[in-house]
Amino acid sequence: MRISSSRFIFLFALLVWSANGLAQGHYFGLRAGVPVTTYTPASTAWQAGLELKGSLTYDINKSLWAAVELGYSVNSRAANLDSLLSTQMRNGFLETSWLLGRSFTIQKHKDHVLSWYVAAGPRLGLWVSGQGSLSGLQTVAEGKVMFSEIDRSKSEPDIIYISEPNRWQIGADAAVGVIAPWRPLRFFQFEIRYTHGFSSLGEMAEMQITQTSDPLDTRPRIITLSVAYRLTQHVKLAKKGNSTKGDRKDKKPRKNFDSMIR
Repeated sequence: MRISSSRFIFLFALLVWSANGLAQGHYFGLRAGVPVTTYTPASTAWQAGLELKGSLTYDINKSLWAAVELGYSVNSRAANLDSLLSTQMRNGFLETSWLLGRSFTIQKHKDHVLSWYVAAGPRLGLWVSGQGSLSGLQTVAEGKVMFSEIDRSKSEPDIIYISEPNRWQIGADAAVGVIAPWRPLRFFQFEIRYTHGFSSLGEMAEMQITQTSDPLDTRPRIITLSVAYRLTQHVKLAKKGNSTKGDRKDKKPRKNFDSMIR
């Protein structure tokens, strides 16, 4: 099946547009995190990676909110093929998450509110790149991932062929975090998130030079520690400010007219 990133971007834009109609206020955020990943079954130790995402968070009411995230992440997968050989892959994903959350106040001082929250929702990822290696007592081979059938007529030792990849990755997120005020309408957000993957990476990865294969029927389990910086825009306050300004313009001529009559 042919994978198109345009579908991915269209779906993200549709969710942002639909959520904006229900919002009382919204937040723009930039998140950086360290995902620690293992794949089950047939995976070894947890492997660290990196993620960078942008987010839009919408207030539904005083405690409920919805968030849409889009970004790029890199995670690693390590597996033992037998007692001597092991493989490791670093894969890049374009991802979006849709979260529904609830906030709870810890401390409130004037306009500054320290709160914690819980959130959960689905995640969708598109596998866009990869780099891997096969090693034993010493490094045997390493190369980039190519999503195609292995070409045995060519000698390409630096290619890992994946003939039937599951490039669309489906999962679910569950998160808990703290939102700390920094300046008016500016916040830092600290979070720990668990991601449960439902999709395997595919059927098989093959390296021509070693004539070995790596079964990819494994699903990710990810724990991510992240920090985000958020800017706030309250829709209701903005509308109120605009209407007040308009009222002042309308009332000023009336005041002058009344004084002339007197």
